[in-house]
Amino acid sequence: MNIIFSEYCGLGNSVLLSASFKELKKNKGHHVSLIGNNKYSGITVNKFNQNLDDKINLSNLNIANLFKLILLIKKCDCLIIPAHSNPSIFFLIIYNQI
Repeated sequence: MNIIFSEYCGLGNSVLLSASFKELKKNKGHHVSLIGNNKYSGITVNKFNQNLDDKINLSNLNIANLFKLILLIKKCDCLIIPAHSNPSIFFLIIYNQI
């Protein structure tokens, strides 16, 4: 199962999400991805998280990250937007169009 977390939150909430990543990766068939920006330093904390398969920082978007984002969204089985997250309108438009 391909799961995407949309993380647009701060440092404290990123630490809380790390436990979710660890629990999901206990199931061998899960592919966990993190998409977010670095506005509040949230994705920086999870940069070193070994329980994530893919991390895309939309703060410094380039062509390679855009194609990687589109491929992840096409394969996505489940999108998780935590209650404390505030996804960008760009991400929501791309997710809705694909």
